[in-house]
Amino acid sequence: MDAVAFHLSPPVKDAVCKQNITTALVPVGCTGMLQPLDTAVNKLIKDWIRELILDYELEQERKGKTRWSVSDRRIMTTWVIARAFERLKTKKDLIEKAFLDVGITVRPDGSQDNHIRIKGIDEIDFTGWETASEITIKSEELVSRLCDEEELSFGPEDELDEDILIYSLKKMTIPQLKQLASRNSLTVKGRKDDIVEQLQQYYAKERSQNDCITVQTDVEEDVFTVD
Repeated sequence: MDAVAFHLSPPVKDAVCKQNITTALVPVGCTGMLQPLDTAVNKLIKDWIRELILDYELEQERKGKTRWSVSDRRIMTTWVIARAFERLKTKKDLIEKAFLDVGITVRPDGSQDNHIRIKGIDEIDFTGWETASEITIKSEELVSRLCDEEELSFGPEDELDEDILIYSLKKMTIPQLKQLASRNSLTVKGRKDDIVEQLQQYYAKERSQNDCITVQTDVEEDVFTVD
């Protein structure tokens, strides 16, 4: 489970307990390394969705369709998501491996610890885990799902989500925003909302002229990089 407040609420804890489920919290900032959806499923699903959208649009064009309404897009989205999910259900081995790789479904006796594969960690040593002190997550360390994302990348084939961009900028402090604006030769005067608006316009413009924007929401320095 993510270390977010709504996951740790009493109703959720009670519901999980009634299902005889042993819970474990993903440490703050580690979702991308320890959550199966992030490590194995999300990218695959997105690739399938892109492929299915292209196939759907080409088929509709062959039928003479030239204009798309909001309703048409909604129908396409429903169809595409359903097909992608059906395809995912056939990948049982991939799903099982994803849970094994991050250590969720390994045997508790340690005999399968060698199967654990964590991104960025070449060798994992669990020696002494029995005597390790209990880790307590303080309430002030709990973060939202978006803030727990270490990196949000918008490549040439992705749409820049302005809502995420604005949200990420607003999560920054005024000194951070001023530093970021100064780096990009923008004025640092005015209210926080004024600086956010300037940066939003700047990155939207840069996205149209460059290949990629990387948004890092958990790093104070170099929060936004335009490649």
